[in-house]
Amino acid sequence: MREEAPAYPAGVVAPAIVIARHAPHRGERAAAAYSRFKQTLAAAVDDIDVYTDVKDPVVDLVVVGAEHWADTTGWTLGTA
Repeated sequence: MREEAPAYPAGVVAPAIVIARHAPHRGERAAAAYSRFKQTLAAAVDDIDVYTDVKDPVVDLVVVGAEHWADTTGWTLGTA
């Protein structure tokens, strides 16, 4: 069973997402691929709940890589 992500108030970004935005491993190719994924998914799915359910595991992959980068480099939210 998958662990539920913590809920954050509207307008507040989860710390892991902030890490993912700063991690250099994202690179232009990864950012372009993620953008294509979201555009293709949005074109294929009309239901926002289905869209978020499908997108969620992809975001999890991005966050795992970003958290690993943050752990190995010592990057913290205070350095954002």
